[in-house]
Amino acid sequence: MHAYRFRLLAEDQDEFLRDIDILANQTFEEFHRALIAMFKLDSEELASFYICDNKWRRIKELTLIDMEHDEDFDDEDEDEKPVKKNKLPVFVMNQVKIRDIIDDPHQRMVYEYDFLNPVVFYIELYKIVPGDKEQEYPLCSRSVGEFVRAPLRKRFALEDLGEDLLTTEDDMLDDMFEVNTDEGSVEEPTEW
Repeated sequence: MHAYRFRLLAEDQDEFLRDIDILANQTFEEFHRALIAMFKLDSEELASFYICDNKWRRIKELTLIDMEHDEDFDDEDEDEKPVKKNKLPVFVMNQVKIRDIIDDPHQRMVYEYDFLNPVVFYIELYKIVPGDKEQEYPLCSRSVGEFVRAPLRKRFALEDLGEDLLTTEDDMLDDMFEVNTDEGSVEEPTEW
């Protein structure tokens, strides 16, 4: 039994860091519920994990509910012409185990909670650690700084702001994840 240790950074909070350990056979919904409890967020809001490549580009989405097949959310206007979009493959959190998606030693993800007043966490697989049968997972293995939820504000998608900003944002996130005050560098995941 082993656990994945993910490092979380919060958008717009330089002094915040959390390391979360979760077992490989747990689901993304369990990860989501742990984040809701840890940060005292309202469990009624929607959320998604976005699996990213090494440049933080989103390649898969894991949603809390299957909105494509949920009639309660069918808000299409019949008069509007459909807009062709490049859609991400979408999965439902409670149907996907962590080990089913994590395939990169430094896998990156973005977690977005509450799409009207978003909370955004940047997540990267930090290392793989031995699991402890006496512990209940997911668990917080390291905590630095306090989480402060930003007030309601208007947000723009990074993709809409141009490649220069994306490059700058990517470089900044890379630098932030490489900070490790204990050992001085990022540890390579083990057991791959």
